[in-house]
Amino acid sequence: MGYRPSSTRENASRYDKASALRLFLASLAGIILIVGGFSWFFFHSETRRHIQQVFAGELLHTDYGHLIIDSEIQSTLSDIRLLALQNEFHEYLATSDYLHLKALDRECRAVLAYRDCYNRIRYVDLLGESILDISKCPSPISGQNFAQAFGQGSMPSLDKPYQVYSAADSQQDFGNAGEFEAINLVFSFPIRDEDNTTKGFVQIFYSMQELAKRIRLSLSRENSVSMLLAPDGRLLLLAAGKHDPALLAEGSNDFVHRFGGPWLTVASSERGQFLTSNGLFTFATVHLAKNGNGAFPFLSPHAGPELDRAGYHLKLVAFQPHEHLSTYGERLLVGIFTPSGIMLALLSLAAWIISARITKRKMQAARLFARAYFDELTGLPNRGLFFDRLNQSMGLSRRYGQKFALLYIDLNNFKNVNDLYGHATGDEVLRHVAVRLSGLLRGSDTAARIGGDEFVVLLHQINDRSDAESVACKIARSITHPYHLGKQELHIGASVGVSLFPDDGDSQDSLLRSADMSMYADKGRRRSQATADCPDN
Repeated sequence: MGYRPSSTRENASRYDKASALRLFLASLAGIILIVGGFSWFFFHSETRRHIQQVFAGELLHTDYGHLIIDSEIQSTLSDIRLLALQNEFHEYLATSDYLHLKALDRECRAVLAYRDCYNRIRYVDLLGESILDISKCPSPISGQNFAQAFGQGSMPSLDKPYQVYSAADSQQDFGNAGEFEAINLVFSFPIRDEDNTTKGFVQIFYSMQELAKRIRLSLSRENSVSMLLAPDGRLLLLAAGKHDPALLAEGSNDFVHRFGGPWLTVASSERGQFLTSNGLFTFATVHLAKNGNGAFPFLSPHAGPELDRAGYHLKLVAFQPHEHLSTYGERLLVGIFTPSGIMLALLSLAAWIISARITKRKMQAARLFARAYFDELTGLPNRGLFFDRLNQSMGLSRRYGQKFALLYIDLNNFKNVNDLYGHATGDEVLRHVAVRLSGLLRGSDTAARIGGDEFVVLLHQINDRSDAESVACKIARSITHPYHLGKQELHIGASVGVSLFPDDGDSQDSLLRSADMSMYADKGRRRSQATADCPDN
């Protein structure tokens, strides 16, 4: 049962609360007068702090959107490298056996099913002819020679580690998808044999429609607008919050027409942030393919004039309208001169102080509890907590007529580890033993350390002795496995004794005595490293 304060302390606590309340009410009039003198200064400093916070938040949000796109590209590059190393494809090239191609087909379909953003996976030879072509939906270039579909000179190069090019499929592939969302980013990776000779390419068609969904989910927020712009300033994607600005009005999706001056800054810089009469603009350039990273675009004849050989890039722009920036100041002005706002601030401060003190006391109590009931080295329950749980288990077993088992574990050859490698290594071995014990037990069971190299385990709801002996054998076998600590490989053994309640004793002493005797008998059988075969169950 927990600690219960006395009535005197309860009365003192109530008195302290009442005194604090009276002092607060008496001081409230003076506080209002004092705060009123500093209200104007506070208003200006808080407004300035809010603006700085908005600036930092917009920068962080823009970086996050940039990270989303870059993460998708890196994940796709990892997938295509894995597909290029598939043994089935190399076996097919060596034997021309279509069974290997069927196996590869299953692998590719599994990847398409797992990754919604992939529309198509294709294996082509050096002439651009398809060897394997798996697609989620019909494509205008399905079944065509790759060079014919994307133009001569667009075949992947043999001297690049991987390449990226853009291809826009027709809009019937994706229903009413827009021009940007109908574009596929196609990643190409060479397939080489053991002699490092390129035999073909594997290609992944990444759906820009799925990328648009991810950006909308991540960048849509209140009082801010996120836009994805083409290199010529066309609005490709817009994610707006609850208060949609006039930018959403019909015919206003031309960013260059609406924000001509800001667009010149956005188009001429890699990234930045600036404030105008329209609002706050934060932008970053997203390079979908970079020559410096070994990736560069190949162009589709219908991908659009904005896709140049320097690499297709987008502009990610976050926009905070001016009216939203000024709204905070208006709300703050009302809040400062409202007595309820001042009272709320004071009560919030008091609640914060009380919460901090309560949290501090709870943390101190938790540390004291851990020191009293848990072993500092292994984190397992110590001797005191173990005997408490043993006593509870005996009471429950008597009430419900259930059996439980007590396992007594003694480590063999542990003294040699301490003598040869030092106590620090011995302590590390004990920690590993504790981890292995915990991994073998159910949540209702208990493992504890009661001595230097002695452990005990309580197994609840045991049907018969064979169940306990099976667990004991598994524990002994697990502990006997080698311990790799740095460059050292250490070996110890374990002897495990078993006693059942109430068959082998109906008290703590009798149960421990029976388990201890069983452990010494097991020690004689096992002889250090020796282990016994465990039952299948």
